[in-house]
Amino acid sequence: CPEAVVIRPRMETYAEVSRAIRAMMLDLTPAVEPLSLDEAFLDLTGTARLHGAPPAVVLARLVRRMRDELGLTGSIGLSHNK
Repeated sequence: CPEAVVIRPRMETYAEVSRAIRAMMLDLTPAVEPLSLDEAFLDLTGTARLHGAPPAVVLARLVRRMRDELGLTGSIGLSHNK
């Protein structure tokens, strides 16, 4: 396709940002199960009292923190199990 624009990936940058986000997750719980550079499962069982808010609020704060500190948008799902 002659109109295609090819952009080289910047894997080191992606990995660096992934580590920053993972550190933010670890601030919420030590139970972080990474899946890839941009996905992870967090077990927030029992953390509501620790954070003074239910998991939905805690995760909304995480999204805001990602935006404020890294300039990134994010989406997070919440469930009772995997």
